[in-house]
Amino acid sequence: MITIKRSRLGYLLLTLLGSIASAAFADHKDHADSNFKIPRAELLSTVKTIGIMPITVASEVPGTEGVSARYEGAIVARFEGAGFP
Repeated sequence: MITIKRSRLGYLLLTLLGSIASAAFADHKDHADSNFKIPRAELLSTVKTIGIMPITVASEVPGTEGVSARYEGAIVARFEGAGFP
């Protein structure tokens, strides 16, 4: 059985309460820097090429070529769906 002295238990509880209180009263607002927000059209107009590197799949996975091709196709489809050429 674990025994803890009263003074250590009090210190532990105080520390725990302090941590919980500081997390509860912390400012959780999103302070995103507006310098990093650019319009979507501007971003798309500056992107010329997106390169997709081949995906390596562990040799233990059965059908590594098929798995790799499936993931690569899904990634390309998502980029195209997002408007990237």
